[in-house]
Amino acid sequence: MSGMFSEFSLGSSLMGERPALSLSVGPGAATPAAQQHTMSNSTAFAGPAASEAAQTSVALGNSVASAPEFAYDELREKMADFITQFDAFVEHGKAEIMERRQQWQKSMAEDRETQNRLRQDVEQCTSQQGELARTLEKERVEANEVQMAISEFQVMQMTAQQRNEQLRQQIEATKAEIKRKRESVAEKQRALREQGSLNQPELQFFEKALCLKVRGMTIDMIEFIFTHIHKDDHEREYSFTLDLTEREYKLASCNPTPSEFDGLMAQLNDDRDFFGFLKRARRAFVEYAKTEQASLLLA
Repeated sequence: MSGMFSEFSLGSSLMGERPALSLSVGPGAATPAAQQHTMSNSTAFAGPAASEAAQTSVALGNSVASAPEFAYDELREKMADFITQFDAFVEHGKAEIMERRQQWQKSMAEDRETQNRLRQDVEQCTSQQGELARTLEKERVEANEVQMAISEFQVMQMTAQQRNEQLRQQIEATKAEIKRKRESVAEKQRALREQGSLNQPELQFFEKALCLKVRGMTIDMIEFIFTHIHKDDHEREYSFTLDLTEREYKLASCNPTPSEFDGLMAQLNDDRDFFGFLKRARRAFVEYAKTEQASLLLA
């Protein structure tokens, strides 16, 4: 190694004195003559006590001088080679450390980017979770409303079904009642036809005997027309109309109107003698015609 040397220092502490000998081995090492001169100088300054030590040092110097010379060039080459390898190792270590540092920084950057992305994903998921929770709550409320509506519809359906059943029963009862009434009306019509066949001869008799015409105005209205009342005008008609809608007969109209008709209607409703009522009605019209004729004669 350049500028490198090895220094060997020998000293003695005989009788408590300071070392008196210094020997250097290397490129600048002293020769045996120089060592001898040094020893003599040391002896001169040290005195008798140092003389013995100086002699011992000379003997040691002679043994060193007689030793084989050390291979400094080979050592320098090996040291230089070692330093070169060590420098290469250091540079390789630095390069590897730099590469690992760059990889670590890159990994850290990727980790930070991944962390930021994950944080954003977490925030997005949290926002979506909140939105989903609100949506679920809204759907829950709507589901409850739909369930309530379904329950109401079910109640309405049950009510409608019960109402339909009641109406069906009412319809069946009404049909039965209509059938019964139709049968009753048919029976009455049959009875009326039978009675009509029996009344027809009597009606013809009354029309001939009483000069009476019967005409149906409506279902419950019958008009009775008398002729041959006035002795001078046999074709003049005297009529009245009876209302048969209720049990008691009512006088719907009368032309002319004798004063006796109110009593005749009361008697008819009392005794229900219709043929007698017709006779009495004709007699009332006859009396009315006589009175009217007498009034004309007096005038």
